Formats: sequence, structure tokens, C-alpha cells
Amino acid sequence: MISAEEKSRDIYNLSLDHILSIKPRPDHKYIEYDGDIGERFEDIIGVTYHPEKPLEDITFWVSDASLEYIITKPLHESQRKIVLDEGTALRAKNPDLKGGCFFKITCRENYELIRELASFGKELIVLAPERIRNEVIKWVTETRDTYNNLNRNSHI
Repeated sequence: MISAEEKSRDIYNLSLDHILSIKPRPDHKYIEYDGDIGERFEDIIGVTYHPEKPLEDITFWVSDASLEYIITKPLHESQRKIVLDEGTALRAKNPDLKGGCFFKITCRENYELIRELASFGKELIVLAPERIRNEVIKWVTETRDTYNNLNRNSHI
């Protein structure tokens, strides 16, 4: 559910599964939003919006195994394939990335972005910016560690 704080008019996404009850407040009048709420979601993946986070150009490589999926189901509406000189330069800088293609998206960092990038595992490698790449590395490393700990402590 999307709503606004009454005094500041700051917009919030509220998870419906966290709402325990709703009580009518006849003393509060419904106020129509005067902007385009869709604009709020143009620069993000998912619904978590951090206005303080800058728009970032995120460059990534996708393996041949996931290429068709990424082409037919873009991560974000800004997704574009990197070709020509920029693609050649990226290929030269990253010789270990065999086949596949390079892409770029422009969006704000949030939980859903990192989760989506990490979900492809070795089939999608974030190249830039370094901070986003490090967040994906952290996610994947923590996932690996959780599985390793489960294997060590499991008595099934």
C-alpha cells in the first residue's frame, strides 16, 4: 500500500502483510496525490525507494546461459546492450568473461536491485560501480556461508 505521512507528505510503501488492522478516521480527509506516482518507480527495481541514493549507471556482463532470459526479460526499463567500442573495451578489460554480452542499467540502489543482480549467481557479473559489485559479492558470500554452516551443523 502506498500512502503519505500526513504532515510532511513523504510517501511510504507499507507492506500489507504487516498491517494488523485499519481503523476509519472520519476526522482525516483523503487527499488526492497531485503528482504522477508512476514516476516514483521509474528509477528503481521493486518498490523500495531511497531518494538520497543517486541514479547510477550499473554495468554488468551476462553469460550465454542467461543471455536470452536477460534480453527477453530486462532487469529494468533502462537496460541497454553495450556494443561497438565500449563493448570491445569491456571485453578487453575482462578477458575471463567468455561469450555473453555486456549491459547497462540506470537506477537507484535498493534491496531489490542487489537481490536481483545476485540471483543470477555466476551468470551475471556486476562490473561497475564497485560499490554495487561489492554489495552483490557480500550477498553471494553470505549465502555461501549460510549453506556451509548448514552443512557443518546439519545432522539429517
